[in-house]
Amino acid sequence: MVADDWPRLAVFVIALRDPLPLPHGATFTRELDERIGVLRPTALQVEDDPRSERVPAGTEAHQIVSLKIWQLRQEGTDEDRELIRRAFAVLEHLTGEPAAVHSPAGPPAEEDYRTVVEAVTFVESPDDVAEERALDDVLTRCLRTLFDVVRAYRLVGQTPISELTYERVVPVVPYRWRKLAPPEFLGSTGLVLLDHTNVTTPAPDPLTPESLEACLQQLERLLIGSPFTLYAERRLESAIAHERDGMYAESVIQSAIAAEVLLDGVLGMLVWEEQRREGISDVATAAQILSTPLAKRIRSAYHPRLGGTWSLADDGPLRRWYVDVAGLRNRVVHRGYRPTRSESAVSRGTLVTLEQFVCDRLAERCADYPRTALAILGADGLRRRERWNSDRFDVIGALPDELRAYVEWRSEVDAEVTLRRTA
Repeated sequence: MVADDWPRLAVFVIALRDPLPLPHGATFTRELDERIGVLRPTALQVEDDPRSERVPAGTEAHQIVSLKIWQLRQEGTDEDRELIRRAFAVLEHLTGEPAAVHSPAGPPAEEDYRTVVEAVTFVESPDDVAEERALDDVLTRCLRTLFDVVRAYRLVGQTPISELTYERVVPVVPYRWRKLAPPEFLGSTGLVLLDHTNVTTPAPDPLTPESLEACLQQLERLLIGSPFTLYAERRLESAIAHERDGMYAESVIQSAIAAEVLLDGVLGMLVWEEQRREGISDVATAAQILSTPLAKRIRSAYHPRLGGTWSLADDGPLRRWYVDVAGLRNRVVHRGYRPTRSESAVSRGTLVTLEQFVCDRLAERCADYPRTALAILGADGLRRRERWNSDRFDVIGALPDELRAYVEWRSEVDAEVTLRRTA
């Protein structure tokens, strides 16, 4: 590559899984704060070429991202390979190569269509893309602009479509380099592979008899209201929001809910088991404990029962939960903060660490709280931690009956908690 080839344009063709109801051919150009030192205003204007109109002449020494919407008639399957084929066809059409780009779709109400987005941005020098995966940052610049365009479109029309996210973009993005003047394409087609895991997969196999039995057990626990089953459900919702939908704020909120369900459920069962062991049902005392704000409960109620370090000040699972899960959730809920993908991932990882810590503590104290340990860890979890003792756990009644007894007791406690708070 010669020095005169730089700065140049990176042209990406991005296929979307969900149709985007914007007019075919609509263009959006965004001027960014970043400046390009060697770019002269005259280099931005390319005469007699319709493709150059998306590179505004007035963008003096500023980075830009320009988007063009392509709406293509839907044909056949919508699996990733078909969407990728459409993206390649658009790129071939742009470069003047023979390509089967089907005529634009009509209005969304009239026929089905698929959306492909042509995204253009400057790259100043070969050093900007010399390192491995550096081109990902260039594409990310385009994706962020595209996501913001969709956010604005949804607000203007109050359109009931899902927010576009990283995980809803087909993970193979073809691209070409283009000179500024004359507007000719350079080299061959390249690919950027997105690192999300939301890819088309075959339908799952039918459940085996063993899996079906486990499914029925989970159904029974869900209907009863087992705290750990409800926790696992929220943890799964967090994973789906992060990995499939790219809804990082929702993932953080679900992680925060899951953590509170876990912590509240564990303490509730510990108090219930203490009262059961003593042969009493002191709803008022339990309500006093469980109506205390969660952070205060963590400082005072867990260590005497489970041991270990429950400090919110010292680095550890509880401190990380307080900052990376609860604290981040508060920023999302109260300030409308939009967490990044990495923040969402850290939040989910912190949740898993918290779960591991709580389960380890329960295993250590399973002799004092066998019902709680069995309900949350299960026999397999206790065996993995070498804490299973048939003499200790076989005397416990059927687990569903134990869980029903706890949920019934907890309903009475919750009613008392409500009275205290309203008073």
